[in-house]
Amino acid sequence: MKGTRPAYELHAVVYREDGWWIARFLEHSLATACRTLEEIPAELERFLTVQIVASLESGVEPFQDLPRAPQRFWDLYDQADGRHEIRRFRVSGASASCDARIAA
Repeated sequence: MKGTRPAYELHAVVYREDGWWIARFLEHSLATACRTLEEIPAELERFLTVQIVASLESGVEPFQDLPRAPQRFWDLYDQADGRHEIRRFRVSGASASCDARIAA
């Protein structure tokens, strides 16, 4: 019997900085950026897919040894009253989801 598929559940806060929309992941201090807010959902999926696939192909657990984001980003996430997007997808035998809140 096969083991269960790994599942990665992440949270991100999205905010504007210097003309870019930044998505900062909370559980692991990673970030990505887009020029428009509309690009964020696809960029979250692309970024996480690359991270997970690269780690699995290297034989390491995705996000291993990455620290949490600084507390100010967790606070920004908690205070965000803007819309949020939950993105779920499958990659390399794993599932992933990201709950991104817009703090604009």
